[in-house]
Amino acid sequence: MPRASSAATAGTCLAIPHSDSDAIDWLPTDPPFTTARLLGARQGLLIITCPHRGRRRHRSGERSILTWAAAYDTAGPEQRSRVGHEAWLALQTTPVLRLDSATPLMDSVAAVQAALR
Repeated sequence: MPRASSAATAGTCLAIPHSDSDAIDWLPTDPPFTTARLLGARQGLLIITCPHRGRRRHRSGERSILTWAAAYDTAGPEQRSRVGHEAWLALQTTPVLRLDSATPLMDSVAAVQAALR
């Protein structure tokens, strides 16, 4: 199963505190994301790695986030969507750094590091 985002991987490379939901949901396999952790194991990891608010969001948000994500590129202003985010980005007066999961990870990390200088 493909990743929805590479933010956690970039967070690891940049040594930024984060919680990687893939590390909680999936067993480490080669290739990755082929074997889900059992519910009890996921809950245990969640308790260890996430603050209470994050655990609550993780439990209730799994189904709804997949529905939202499926419509992100085509939805209009009725929900958080690409259209809404692009409109918001166009109003920003500070630099915006665009990262794309199709870009090699280390290129994204280098772009973040350059922007932080």
